[in-house]
Amino acid sequence: MILLIKKYKRIELLEWNQEELDCGKIIKIKGFPANKKVKLFRVTVSTNRTDYVATNDLSQSSTDVVQEVCKIRWNIEEFHREIKQLTGIEWEHPLLEDIQVLEEYNNR
Repeated sequence: MILLIKKYKRIELLEWNQEELDCGKIIKIKGFPANKKVKLFRVTVSTNRTDYVATNDLSQSSTDVVQEVCKIRWNIEEFHREIKQLTGIEWEHPLLEDIQVLEEYNNR
């Protein structure tokens, strides 16, 4: 019996063929359960920057779509940051005392 041992590689050292660049690559992440795989996409942002996006949606099959979704999500994050800065609103967790007062009020 021959046992093949594959060493983990740093993400930047992975080799990509054209199909994987277009459609993503299924990988195993060190430390994840043995049967858990993710799909990794390599997104070229500029000539000196490459981002990597991992998803558990193995049916995702387009790097272009992944890039567009990430762009939309980033715009939403920027909107949330700006709205907080402009209005001063922040989500604050209620204190235990506030919850107890509310419960007492509701139980009247």
